[in-house]
Amino acid sequence: MNVFSLLSFLSFAICAYLAVHVLRLDVRSRTNQTFVGLCASMGIWSLAYTFVYPEHNDEVRWFWYRMSGIGWTTFAAFALHFFLTITDTRSVTRRPWLVGLLYPPAVAFLIRLWTGTLLVDGFVSGPLGTLEVQVAGTPWHTAYSTFYLAYMVVGLGLVWLHGRRSN
Repeated sequence: MNVFSLLSFLSFAICAYLAVHVLRLDVRSRTNQTFVGLCASMGIWSLAYTFVYPEHNDEVRWFWYRMSGIGWTTFAAFALHFFLTITDTRSVTRRPWLVGLLYPPAVAFLIRLWTGTLLVDGFVSGPLGTLEVQVAGTPWHTAYSTFYLAYMVVGLGLVWLHGRRSN
């Protein structure tokens, strides 16, 4: 078995375990619910890549790559939502419509992934499995990279500021 497939499956199993464990602790907790969304996003991404790495057929690679997109296109939105929740940023989290605005860019990128080219133009087989052929410089690539970077910087910045204000 491919070592990256094994690591991806292990990542999926850890995400699934953590999601179930957290829900069993308190299913009604907003923090736990957003953490489960984050785990689901990462878990879908990891599980699909379990099948991308060892594959040699491009049609099958594209199928699993597009399925993985459910996870990786939504990951930044789930992460920012989680960061907003754990930092108790009530000015945003008390307004469901504001939280809802985190997700449409992710949905747009997922639709683009399923209907055209977003980040990858093809695949090649390497010594350790499948490698992606990236398309850089396209408007979609730039938009996704900006979205991901902005969401992660804002989220991690919130955590950093929250930590500085805490005792």
